[in-house]
Amino acid sequence: MNLLFFSDRLKRGEFASLRAREEFKSSLKKKGIICKIVDLKSFLSPKKYKFVEMYQHVRRDSPDLIMIDTIPLIGSFSLIMKLFKAYPLFVRLRGDFWKELQQQRIYHKNSVSLVKNMARNVLGNLCLKYANAVFPVCNYLKDIGIKHHLQPEKLFTIYNGVDLDRFHLKENGEVYRRKYGITDEKLLVCVSNFNFPEKVEGLIFFLPAIKRILNENPDVRFLIVGDGLFLNWVKGQIAKHKISSQTIITGFVRDIERIYAAADIVLYLSFQDALPTVLLEASASGKPIVANKIGGVHEIIINQKTGILIDKYDREALYTYVTQFLDNDPLRIKFGEMAQKSINTRFNWNVIGRQFADIFLKLMK
Repeated sequence: MNLLFFSDRLKRGEFASLRAREEFKSSLKKKGIICKIVDLKSFLSPKKYKFVEMYQHVRRDSPDLIMIDTIPLIGSFSLIMKLFKAYPLFVRLRGDFWKELQQQRIYHKNSVSLVKNMARNVLGNLCLKYANAVFPVCNYLKDIGIKHHLQPEKLFTIYNGVDLDRFHLKENGEVYRRKYGITDEKLLVCVSNFNFPEKVEGLIFFLPAIKRILNENPDVRFLIVGDGLFLNWVKGQIAKHKISSQTIITGFVRDIERIYAAADIVLYLSFQDALPTVLLEASASGKPIVANKIGGVHEIIINQKTGILIDKYDREALYTYVTQFLDNDPLRIKFGEMAQKSINTRFNWNVIGRQFADIFLKLMK
């Protein structure tokens, strides 16, 4: 059986390394499924040629089934191929597709953007409706899909994997510590995508608690990693809370594995998310995490064992648990090691590939 997998994650995220892709393909092959992964983020292939490129792959490879990794552009092509060529179609649902469209309508109000948004909405929902199966990356997204009238019997939760070749305990974080003049100081790290207002709002809400921690611990530094439309809002709030002297804002960082390696504690303070890649990467890097209990976060972190989950608006809990980690090195190490073991067991690509293969085979019968 041949699987053609169209993805836009080959240059970043969970499929960034060759090892992650090969582990995924190898686990499928053991079940008799030959998988070809096609990168649709190639700089050599502008958007207007994507359909041509995809058609050429389908015609050349004659797949038995098609899986797509993103909905709007790839989904519309794959839907056409399913309806006219009868290819079985499988969709990975990595985020809240409907919420993202709603946000785009709010922040992109010109007529062209609104028309594009409507087209994505129609095509995306049709793609999800006519897919043979949809794979939400967490149970939280599965529940959202059901609320948007997707059939429960064709929803199969399969988690994202993490690149264990890139994120691990042996990575050296001294590069970034030296770069930012950090020697013996403890380092709190927050990694986020500041294109989404909920992520910024969460960070800003918790700044008073972070300010309190920094004021009581002059040897602690707060490192913010990320870029996006709302980054200047973050910078303004850091200045407003008068913690600029202990705060470092890096912008986008390509070798993010070294940031995790440099961290002592990782904070995840977003007010909304599904299955945050940040938490998979930080856990695989063996770092203790304090995170908002939102979306599918509790499906990654086992509270009080592999990390700490706090309520969405509980500043006092953030202060308490971060302070405990700062004051207790063995506790930090213990949580980090437990997190790393949990990720290696539950979120490696061999396990995930087998789960995909079992469902493919079951449905194709």
